[in-house]
Amino acid sequence: MMKRHAEYVTIFNANCDATRPQTTAQLMKAMERWERINEQDMVAKGAQKRALEAQQRKHQMELALKKTKAADQEVFDATVNENTGDTVNTTTPPSSQGSASNGSGSSSNGPVLNHANNTEIAVAVADAAAITHAQKYEAEYAELIADVKRRLQADKEKKALAEKEAIAKRQASQR
Repeated sequence: MMKRHAEYVTIFNANCDATRPQTTAQLMKAMERWERINEQDMVAKGAQKRALEAQQRKHQMELALKKTKAADQEVFDATVNENTGDTVNTTTPPSSQGSASNGSGSSSNGPVLNHANNTEIAVAVADAAAITHAQKYEAEYAELIADVKRRLQADKEKKALAEKEAIAKRQASQR
């Protein structure tokens, strides 16, 4: 409600300063359009947030799977070494053998984005942003296109009128 009030105050004050003020009905249409756009922005942001959370969950599951595989490998190696009588390699501690690194040397306690596998997420976010932009400016683009068409039509009419006047002048001078 605070955003809505701030937007209305902005539109109203801009209308007061305008050389050609809009009617109250036009201002209300502008507010309705703003509310639709604001709602669409919120939906798009929610979709982006859900996509990012899905990416983070996927990454956490991959990390857990890597840790489980490393632990299973350690158990397998220990079992093989017990059965063959070989000694276990103690140059690398088992705790570091099973830990997954994110490439930066930081711990893997929190979610770490895997930038190599986030193409689908990036595409989804970009698509959502493009759709939001198109919806947000759809009315403005339609108005601009209509204005350009009106101007082109007016130019054609002026050109046709000028040609008619030129023909009329030639015909008058020939008589």
